Amino acid sequence: MKKMTNVILIIVSAFLLLAVFSFVAEGFYMHKSYLDPWNKDYYKKYNDPRTQIIAHGILAANGHNMQNWKFKYAPDNDKNFDVYLETNRLATEVDPYYTQATISQGTMFEYMALAGNKLGYDLKITLFPDGEYSRDASKEELKQKRVAHIELEKTEKQQSPLYIEMFKPDTYRVAYKKSRLSPGDMEILQSQNNFKNIRVVYIGKGEKYDKIKNYVIKSAEIESGIERIMRESIKLFRKNEREKNRYRYGFSFEGSAITGFKMHLMQALLTVFPGMSNLAAARDAFMTQTKMAAENNAGFFLIISKGNSRHQQFNAGRLYSRIQLTAHTLGLAIQPLSQAIEEYPEMKNIYDNIHKDMTEEGETILMLFRIGEPVSEVPGSMRMDVENLIEGGF
Repeated sequence: MKKMTNVILIIVSAFLLLAVFSFVAEGFYMHKSYLDPWNKDYYKKYNDPRTQIIAHGILAANGHNMQNWKFKYAPDNDKNFDVYLETNRLATEVDPYYTQATISQGTMFEYMALAGNKLGYDLKITLFPDGEYSRDASKEELKQKRVAHIELEKTEKQQSPLYIEMFKPDTYRVAYKKSRLSPGDMEILQSQNNFKNIRVVYIGKGEKYDKIKNYVIKSAEIESGIERIMRESIKLFRKNEREKNRYRYGFSFEGSAITGFKMHLMQALLTVFPGMSNLAAARDAFMTQTKMAAENNAGFFLIISKGNSRHQQFNAGRLYSRIQLTAHTLGLAIQPLSQAIEEYPEMKNIYDNIHKDMTEEGETILMLFRIGEPVSEVPGSMRMDVENLIEGGF
């Protein structure tokens, strides 16, 4: 009996030691520096108004959380700076023509414009001053051509009701209540559009709603079956606190609203047994999340442009931010569901069909997202420190 007791004690002790080691290894005790930029006073760490404004801009929604923004300060003018697309953080398998990356430049600028108003600056923007980069631009072309040149002009401080909404998570990947939007809410959201050759369409019921839902699920099935794309997603997944603090971009469990003890437990398991993060697991998680999103919402929005220029992509991003922040004021959340409008070869059939069903001749769907009242809150996603996005630091 005593021998049996000793064996049990040894087994329990070993299990406890493994558990402690696992949680220490995944970094549960660490400060989550990747969430620091979400602090409302984060920008006050910096004296340069450009940096203060950019510190707000980096909270914006962006494709695959790549945060592919790069800023260069004018050496001879402390109110000017340039914006480039960061070529070291591109999800080229799903975004081979940089459409989502360009849209993300627009989402970020809209946040910066709101911050500028709050801090007393008007942002004078010159878009693509070196000309638009080509559809299949090389990295060298992206390095040479600026997305924008921005000049800060001192003005009266203005507080937009959307300013405070920037500090809420940019994307909610949880179930939404299924009740459709009211006509009043639809009108408020669609009124955010003042861009030429861009229209906003809300689809909350009927045949087109069912078609979009089917496109969302079918496109996810196609994407989940493409190994190179799934491997790109796995590479961008940060499996523990140490990785999240180190890289601060890409995906994590928080993106699927997995938090608290459950998150740390899963992170500990992946840290000790990294083989659990394999293609099959990534595919299953992706499909489960997509099906939930397709079935639980108050409808879908499409941002559709006449043509598909880089200017239009940028402005679609600005409009997306306006809709997202306005939705927050209404107690609503949104989530992009972009697979059906991605431009790689295996998705061409879905891409062509959704455009045939949802657009007029010469139009392009630049954003597809669901909307609704979320059933639970979610944390902010990882963000890099602003100084790491500024070439040469300060």
